[in-house]
Amino acid sequence: MLANIKRTAKVAVTGVIAGAAIAASGAASAANYQLTEEQKKAIVALLTAPKAAPGIGIGVPTGFGAQGGQVFASIGGTTTEKTATQKDGLDGAATVGMGFGDSNEFVALEVQANIISLTNNAPDSDFGEEGSVTVKLSRNIGRTSAISVGAEDIAHWGDSLDGTKASGYVAFTTFKALSDNLQNPLTFSFTIGAGTQRFQEVKNNVRDNDAGLFGSVALAVHRQVSLIAEHNGNYANAGVSIVPLRSHPLVLTLSAVNVNEVSAANGGNATGDTEFGGSLGYSWQF
Repeated sequence: MLANIKRTAKVAVTGVIAGAAIAASGAASAANYQLTEEQKKAIVALLTAPKAAPGIGIGVPTGFGAQGGQVFASIGGTTTEKTATQKDGLDGAATVGMGFGDSNEFVALEVQANIISLTNNAPDSDFGEEGSVTVKLSRNIGRTSAISVGAEDIAHWGDSLDGTKASGYVAFTTFKALSDNLQNPLTFSFTIGAGTQRFQEVKNNVRDNDAGLFGSVALAVHRQVSLIAEHNGNYANAGVSIVPLRSHPLVLTLSAVNVNEVSAANGGNATGDTEFGGSLGYSWQF
């Protein structure tokens, strides 16, 4: 849709330039080259578009990835069971990453570092001493779809991830505009994928050898607000993603984690209860 808006806006601007030139030469009346209502709406939509789009996933990967020159960072966490090392019952993490290449021309590579020790995850661990590296290759398919292949935790540092195996996956995402209102399009997105390790089904502490299926759906009820539901292969999450400031690429996501209350023995979280999660992300384009 964005490509269509840009083409319409380009036609509108071209019309203005042509109209001015012809009027100046006296060849025709400038009234013949006034903007249509559709062109005016397209220009307004472009000028008022937020700097970021709300999220379309909470904890599962999507088909889209960061592009060359894009840098991003996020911080977040969930409530969790209080332990000797997590006395406040909170589990925090942060991510920084960057994109390389162009997924429209060929593929884009996304590389990110995940810092999981914002709070004590292991005895004697301090801030930044626990973390991992994740990579993703993505390719856009037309203007509304993308596919990605990635691997989470391909390398790690710290003690808490000892013995952790990389989780490979493939994901496909597509979205569709459900409204013709360019200033506030109602947009639906859908992601489906398959992966190993954290995406594989777990029953009674035994991990299935087959690849696990995951997926998510998101409905953008406003250009700055989306509602999200997903399943990561073992449990479900639901939440809302908000772009609070139209002029800044800041995204806030609030979620209910493990809404179906799957126990740890069956691939759920540590408490086996629904927990609250939140994250705040920001991106830069160079």
